[in-house]
Amino acid sequence: MKKKDLISIIIPYYKVEKQISRCLDSVINQTYDNLEIICVGGKGEDPTKNIVNDYLKKHKKIINIEQDGKGLGNARNKGIEKSRGKYILFLDSDDYIESDTIELMYKKIIKDKSDIVCCGFNRIDDITYKIYSHEMTSMNFNKLENKPKNIGELAFISPSAWGKLFKRELIIDEKFSDKPVAAEDLIFFLNIIPKTKQISFLKQELWHYVVRSDSLIFETTIDKAEELEKNLSEIRKEYIEKRVDVAYLKMIDLIAFLHLGISMASRIKNENKSLNKYLKYIKNQLNNTFVYWDKTKIRINNKITIKSIILSIVRISYKLNVFIFFLYLYNFMIKYLKIDIKW
Repeated sequence: MKKKDLISIIIPYYKVEKQISRCLDSVINQTYDNLEIICVGGKGEDPTKNIVNDYLKKHKKIINIEQDGKGLGNARNKGIEKSRGKYILFLDSDDYIESDTIELMYKKIIKDKSDIVCCGFNRIDDITYKIYSHEMTSMNFNKLENKPKNIGELAFISPSAWGKLFKRELIIDEKFSDKPVAAEDLIFFLNIIPKTKQISFLKQELWHYVVRSDSLIFETTIDKAEELEKNLSEIRKEYIEKRVDVAYLKMIDLIAFLHLGISMASRIKNENKSLNKYLKYIKNQLNNTFVYWDKTKIRINNKITIKSIILSIVRISYKLNVFIFFLYLYNFMIKYLKIDIKW
């Protein structure tokens, strides 16, 4: 019987002593057994380190790396560097997965001969265990070829590094930023898209993305939004230099609208004067840099859906300079109704 391929699971950790056992237990108890579990933490004092070391003594699959330097990207890079697996999976230390997650993802990526396989996930409150949202569970296809005709679908794939199994050769030469940057997972995802031939999907909710009860509204700043705008602009320039199909520029422009125009704007909690200033700035950037933001067809699962209709209306409100009224409604839904809509 052919031996299963080694899969590397990279788990950065920092002061998650209350959650790390749940995370590690979910990995150790996987039905797929050919794993190496690479935990990466800092050299400073952290009670989490003691817990990881206790697991290390009992389980040979676990490796604990301590390094200077902080930041999620830095830890992931070290994990990639030390990994030996043919496939790589990133798992945040406060999240956990179902016991058959790795096996199902592995079988899917082998069967489809894909570069990435994504699974469904939910966002769950760490204290109440209330599920805030179910995501990546309603895709109407099992695999998606990376072709210009599918850019509308690519724009709506969750760009997180977690929740995915990657072929090693796809990401081995890529680097996460070694310092915290706005939407670093999105930047990483866009960097590997040109090299990706096919993405597969598992609709089961295999992943539990844990959020603090007070973290549904992410405070951000105009500076961080401007940083993301510059990063997206740089990637767009690189796409042009690589002479990729114009469809992929449309994908980036639609993503810029979703993340800069809606998500970032909804999380800027400064006074209205600052918000108005940001909206004016970002509309100018959309018009001058991300020029297809208002021309790309919005299709989700290759269909016209309620969500796509709402997004089309939101885009019109941007053009008419009345988007701020939508923001008031959106933030009310998040804050008081505890409904967090992911665009």
